[in-house]
Amino acid sequence: MNKVLILIFVSFVFLSCKSNKNKKQIIEKEKQTQKKNKTEQKEAIVIVENKSDYSEKFINGLKKMNGFGDFKLSNNYLILNNKDTIEFPKRPEINKRIVLTAIKDNLAIALIVKRINQVTIEYRLEMTKFGKASYKINGIAEINPSFFLGSESDTFSATGTSYFSTTYQSNEKNGCFNYIRLGSTNDRKYLLGKIIKNCNGEIKDITLENFPTLREK
Repeated sequence: MNKVLILIFVSFVFLSCKSNKNKKQIIEKEKQTQKKNKTEQKEAIVIVENKSDYSEKFINGLKKMNGFGDFKLSNNYLILNNKDTIEFPKRPEINKRIVLTAIKDNLAIALIVKRINQVTIEYRLEMTKFGKASYKINGIAEINPSFFLGSESDTFSATGTSYFSTTYQSNEKNGCFNYIRLGSTNDRKYLLGKIIKNCNGEIKDITLENFPTLREK
């Protein structure tokens, strides 16, 4: 009888220890999950001197980039952790309307842009396939908040000269996208542009390779 009682007691102690261990593992896992969620939900601090210089979408995008420290937006500068200063592109100039054009074979493209703040442009894009089709669209495009992670470059198709460019992106809808890349060569004589765009009606998709650089008129 004593042996039976001892066996029952040992079994009870074993099951109790196992249960406590499982509870501790569950609690620890919940703590780790909560800690991870807090880290993921924490927003970066973004100090903005003048909100009219930037879009709300751009500011909110910076807030989501919580692994880079604090951001400060001041005029045409983004300051990271009070030490690294990144300048927003100088061209196109704010409030200046600029027309860029290019032709290849029987397709002509005209891009009219007006920069309305440090990160946003208004644009009108017109494509004409002579005697066959045309396509027009108006919209807003913005710099991606992660632009400071690395510079982009394009090649001026007329001369083969490389130049730094900035990408402005419209909202993607139903698989349709529109990227406008703007920059200028070192002589800064005129603004240059490249288009990456699909959903152009009867006109083909435009890529960096299949259509020449648009140039300021």
